[in-house]
Amino acid sequence: VNPHVPSLICRTLCSVRSHHNLFVTMMRRHCNRSSGVIAERLEEPQAENEALPRNPGQMSNFLYSVRNWTFFYFSLFALLIIVCQSALSVILVMQLFSWMIYLVLLSSAFQECRKAVRREIPTINYGLIYGLCISFLLSSSNTLIPVPYSRLLFWLKPCQKMDQIMYELRYATKLPADLPIFDKQRPLQAMGLDNSYMLQFKEALEIHFDRYSRNETEPFAYVKHLNLIGNIFDDKGAGYLLTALNHPHAYTSDLLLGRNLNLGDKTATELSMLIQSHRTLLPLTWLEFGGTSVTASGLKQLYSAVGETFSERPSFSFMGFGYTDKRLIQKWPWLSNPIPKSISELHQAKFLEEIVLTGNMLDDDDMTELVENILQTNITKLGLINNRIGARGVERLLPLTKHLQELQLGINWRIGDAGAILLADALKDPNNSTTLETLTLFNCRVGQAGADAFLSIFPQNKKLKYLSLDGRDIRKETLQAIKKATIENYKYHY
Repeated sequence: VNPHVPSLICRTLCSVRSHHNLFVTMMRRHCNRSSGVIAERLEEPQAENEALPRNPGQMSNFLYSVRNWTFFYFSLFALLIIVCQSALSVILVMQLFSWMIYLVLLSSAFQECRKAVRREIPTINYGLIYGLCISFLLSSSNTLIPVPYSRLLFWLKPCQKMDQIMYELRYATKLPADLPIFDKQRPLQAMGLDNSYMLQFKEALEIHFDRYSRNETEPFAYVKHLNLIGNIFDDKGAGYLLTALNHPHAYTSDLLLGRNLNLGDKTATELSMLIQSHRTLLPLTWLEFGGTSVTASGLKQLYSAVGETFSERPSFSFMGFGYTDKRLIQKWPWLSNPIPKSISELHQAKFLEEIVLTGNMLDDDDMTELVENILQTNITKLGLINNRIGARGVERLLPLTKHLQELQLGINWRIGDAGAILLADALKDPNNSTTLETLTLFNCRVGQAGADAFLSIFPQNKKLKYLSLDGRDIRKETLQAIKKATIENYKYHY
């Protein structure tokens, strides 16, 4: 008999026995776990009581969380009112904080869901759900709640200041000489004015224009350059204002309505009618309407409003539509951007001199249609700061170097040296037919190669008087040489 056979048999029997013991142990654990789950399910409340918490302490924890979250947001709200003293600042900061907290809680909710799936937690965290809901509503109040909490902030600026403005418009013959410069130029900016205040302002403006027609008062600087940026009135409040500005003796030439999120196409329609009006003493020629909720339809009406001119009215000086992309304003990525959709009608603005499209996420593909439309107008200044333009977009903008006087391309970091070299080659025209006098390329990642390309266009180019570049990756002597050349061009023309 082989001496190794008995030992082999013994090892086999021991292995079988150990596996048998392991199997029995696993089965016992499984049975104990199953019986525990069944016992838990038998102890659960009946169907009619399933909505109740599983233990008495859960309801108290939920109420405790509700109290804490409510107290937190009320405290934050009160702190912002004390610190900011501006309705627009409170609204934006409150929404930003709420949005950040919502994202943090959302990640916590995902972790809670994973634990619930793994049966690591026995109950639902109702406090977390409440925090998610209130943070989401506060961060999106301008889109979800019919009367957002921001409209309750009109009292943040002292009512006494607004009463003073109303008194000046109704009775004063001129502004006080010792009035601070801010109160002379833009006392109505970010005041938190709602529709009721705009109605009072409309009545005071009409009285002021009547008194001005009778030479009972001097023109006020803040009426001629009317700055209402960052308030909370809507289309109805804007309607009150535009009714007053349609007065036969109105002299408001500059109107700033930007950062009023509640303004839309109705205001754009009324603005286009005001621009085309012959009735006003001094016609409106300067409009800032960026950061509103206007759509492509409203923008097209504004373009067409400056498509004709009259002997009594000069060309329209400026239109600003910066940061009109609703994906930036409302934080909803699926909302459409009205600016690219309206570019196809920009050719109607034949007598517009300057347009600013800052911060509207325009990319290289939008530049082709933009150039085609601008070449059909009298636009001489174009602002494209903080968009998504790269070297390919710069190549499509090159025809504008023989049409524009000013081109602003700052904060388009995709341009780089490649785009700068393309612009320099276009400005190095042997016939000196380029018209560009001002070019801004700050924060566009233009390095030494791009700066050398621009330096090579001088002294052949006699038109470029101002060139803005970053100095971080460019030698100091190159920047000084470019500055000296642009100064020489300035002296050559003056």
